Amino acid sequence: MSVTDAARLLGRSREYLYAGLREKRFPGAQFGRSWGILRAFVEEFLAQAEVGRVSNFDEFAAAWLAKTHTEVAV
Repeated sequence: MSVTDAARLLGRSREYLYAGLREKRFPGAQFGRSWGILRAFVEEFLAQAEVGRVSNFDEFAAAWLAKTHTEVAV
């Protein structure tokens, strides 16, 4: 998903998301000079936020990354 689309859906600035991607705080990838953020990550955050299970984006991102790294390592 483009950073612009993710920023709009998440109510965050593009600069905030770009910084998080560069610092590997959010899941995504760089393709040449362009960045993308993982759609499944954005959709899961929005779904969890909608039902009140999560409100802090940074904490959700850290937990999501830890969970996915653990699943890959197993």
